[in-house]
Amino acid sequence: MSRRLINPVVVYDICEDPRRPSPFLVRWTCYKRQHSRSFKLKTPARSFYADLVKAVSNHEKFNEISGLPKSWELDDTTAPKVALQWFTLKIPAWEKRTRMSHAEGIAQLLIELVKASAKTPSANTLPDIRRWLMTGENCPDWLSKNTLSVAALNRAVCVNADSRIALKFEPGTLTRSTKLSSPKTANRYRGTARQLFKHLVTIGLLDTNIYPAAIRGRRASKERTTKALRVDLLPTAQEALACIAAVKSHQPSSAAYMGVLYGVYMLGLRPSEAIALRIESCQLPATGFGSVIIDSAVKSTPKHYEIDATERVGAPKTDTRVVPIPPAYVALIKQNIGDRTTGIIWPNRKGSYILLTNLNRAWRKARSKKSWRIYDLRHAHATHAIQAGAQFSPLAARLGHSVKMLLDVYLGALPGDDARLNEVIASFIPDKI
Repeated sequence: MSRRLINPVVVYDICEDPRRPSPFLVRWTCYKRQHSRSFKLKTPARSFYADLVKAVSNHEKFNEISGLPKSWELDDTTAPKVALQWFTLKIPAWEKRTRMSHAEGIAQLLIELVKASAKTPSANTLPDIRRWLMTGENCPDWLSKNTLSVAALNRAVCVNADSRIALKFEPGTLTRSTKLSSPKTANRYRGTARQLFKHLVTIGLLDTNIYPAAIRGRRASKERTTKALRVDLLPTAQEALACIAAVKSHQPSSAAYMGVLYGVYMLGLRPSEAIALRIESCQLPATGFGSVIIDSAVKSTPKHYEIDATERVGAPKTDTRVVPIPPAYVALIKQNIGDRTTGIIWPNRKGSYILLTNLNRAWRKARSKKSWRIYDLRHAHATHAIQAGAQFSPLAARLGHSVKMLLDVYLGALPGDDARLNEVIASFIPDKI
């Protein structure tokens, strides 16, 4: 009765049932599970039957669930399809910034795993792929038309993709730029690609991880290197306060923007921490300094990387700390919150957290031709405090730094350090011996 019997797969003769809409039926068993596929015409039924018998004769591996040869699944499974499955599986375990980082790496990889005849994608293709990974809807046409199947992936294809993965695209054009991404960015993309191919091995679509491993050089020093801070490029106290005051305009949210920026400069907070300040975390006395517990920060990633609104705020970059509030800022907070006793201190018009993109736009307009970033207000707070003679340990605690980090970043960059040291030495060494 059976045409081929190679345990655990048995393929039976083609059956014909005129009462069925698709009368020609191919039946087989795989690991004692029955499978069948019907066809309207006899020719495709014979073709499928012949391919199935050939796979059994060649001792190919079969999938226990689908009952089909694994080589057929590779032909039907495309690189974007597997990437989407892996990304969807990992989404719940990743935070927003991790999702964004891996989405960038997967998008860059899928751009390279396409047919050789594919045209260079437009600048919108990368963000479209990133959004598609988060939603699973509307795969970009360029990707769906030019993608490779998993069966077409080999060592040469992966090596070629790895060599091009760090290249940038010129915005708004269809030509590649000769510019390269930074080494850290390129390595991050490659690490994501390596994880995806490891997943292909785990689910049995590949026997080994064919994506090239990172080239390891000399072990990097464990000491963290910090780039020297150009204090001469930071705003002075007068310049910082003047620019912050210039943010307030006729726009409804401008007062909130100004309050956040004052928080960055007066308290030395990170912008994400200043945006997330809440009334219930503050102590606002009638006179003197107040205090605020810094235990949350907004996640400065696009909304389409979040599962729900609860992910917009999380833990700060460093441990929870208590920061004193100067009297002027206490008065500003009281003026803004009015009778409210809970909620966000500096909300937008909708009562939610201010978007960092909108805050940056208002700051760029206020600073005019200067190149100061919002984060430079935090740097200015630290350098001005050190210049005024602040003690290192409490200042580092307020900033959320270690004392070593404070010294590495700020102290070595202060102007006039040599002159001040000369004055100190001259104070205890006589002019003549």
